[in-house]
Amino acid sequence: MLFMYTKRNGIVQKLPALLKIAFIFVMSVASTLFGIHANLCLFFACFILSVLSKVRVFEFVSDLKYVFGYSVFIIVLDMASYFIEHKTLVGMNTGCFNFPLVVRLIAVFALSSLFFRTTGVYEIRTAIEDVEIVCTGGKTKRTFSKSFTLFFSFIPKLFYLWNQIEKAYAARMGKKGIKKIIAVVPIFISVSIKRADTTVLALLNRETKS
Repeated sequence: MLFMYTKRNGIVQKLPALLKIAFIFVMSVASTLFGIHANLCLFFACFILSVLSKVRVFEFVSDLKYVFGYSVFIIVLDMASYFIEHKTLVGMNTGCFNFPLVVRLIAVFALSSLFFRTTGVYEIRTAIEDVEIVCTGGKTKRTFSKSFTLFFSFIPKLFYLWNQIEKAYAARMGKKGIKKIIAVVPIFISVSIKRADTTVLALLNRETKS
């Protein structure tokens, strides 16, 4: 499962969850301002920290597999834009491709992998609850922290659902390309909404009983 947390005794796991949340937000925003070299450094830093946190290299690489599809899509769009403007692909060079965006995507996915692989849902909720309690002087129903945690915990589930739907589509000998997108995306949206609704109902039911 992509971005799945597994309890390990690594260097990043020992850091406070709130510090990791602040780090991923700051660096994700900063990556939009970074150039190619800075984002590559950020990527390698995430890789090294993942290894030091006992995350398997296979797990780290598997979390990045979707970024390659996005990268190909961006490059194809660049080629199409150049062709529409010049009516030919002759003369197209590396400067015509949006490589900074591709590298930025890779860096952000590496950040996400590092965070979700080393931070549990309970850690996230506890950290946000502490902040909410301090900001409200203890007068809170923890609505924000619950919503925030639900949002964070649902991201890995979305990737898992997409992966399962892709496997089911491939098992039925589905063709790739536009036909795959037309067939898979509506199912993915429907299943995701249903899963989110089920999760919310389960949380509400748990709160009612408590």
